[in-house]
Amino acid sequence: PDSRLYMAKSGAEIRTPKGDVTWKLDINDLSDSSCIKTDDDQHPNSYGKGTQILPGEYACFGSNKFGLTEDGKVVYMVGSYAVWEPKNSKEGRATKIIMMKGGQLGAYDDDMNAIWVSDSPSGDEYVTDRVPDSRLYMAKSGAEIRTPKGDVTWKLDINDLSDSSCIKTDDDQHPNSYGKGTQILPGEYACFGSNKFGLTEDGKVVYMVGSYAVWEPKNSKEGRATKIIMMKGGQLGAYDDDMNAIWVSDSPSGDEYVTDRVPDSRLY
Repeated sequence: PDSRLYMAKSGAEIRTPKGDVTWKLDINDLSDSSCIKTDDDQHPNSYGKGTQILPGEYACFGSNKFGLTEDGKVVYMVGSYAVWEPKNSKEGRATKIIMMKGGQLGAYDDDMNAIWVSDSPSGDEYVTDRVPDSRLYMAKSGAEIRTPKGDVTWKLDINDLSDSSCIKTDDDQHPNSYGKGTQILPGEYACFGSNKFGLTEDGKVVYMVGSYAVWEPKNSKEGRATKIIMMKGGQLGAYDDDMNAIWVSDSPSGDEYVTDRVPDSRLY
């Protein structure tokens, strides 16, 4: 009872009044990735002309990754979750991403046929004319190509929060946390930067990064949740209008750490 929901950079958790964690979701599982090294230590988190990213390799910034899946798809990932793929990729399997001398980033097959190039945007990206000798830079909110002068010619930003409504904490002494009785309605989220936990408009429990859903509980029951409630007993639950449980935090789906609930815990 009286636990609180707390939001964090890498997921969400419920903490008891004493600070013990009774439920935790961590999206930063990087075990399946291989992070390439920069070619210039004076420009950390950046990659210059000639840099190649092969299947299963990524340019990384913390838990953010841009690269190729093992089956040759261009992706931007947060932890082990793909949150973006270009909408205009051509048919085929990319075997390499190359930062080209001309200033563009491209994904190519074994015959150097272009599967995707950065200056043919898919609608999610900012693009201007390419400039030779530009570099790929990784950032907390996406990736971008910068010219030698620092101008941005391509930018992917995954932090589009325009479709969300972030609820306020019930206790200013516990920022990014939510205590017993907190309700999250469809279209509302508990937020931490670009990370969001809440309900979609159609009543699905989700964890989002920007406008991309990166997690849904695997054991949700049939039905539309109309509210998530941080319960006095220490559990977090999604319920329909008749208070039938669609999902509860102490029935884990396999992605979460769970122990016995404790009254008056908080979601962080």
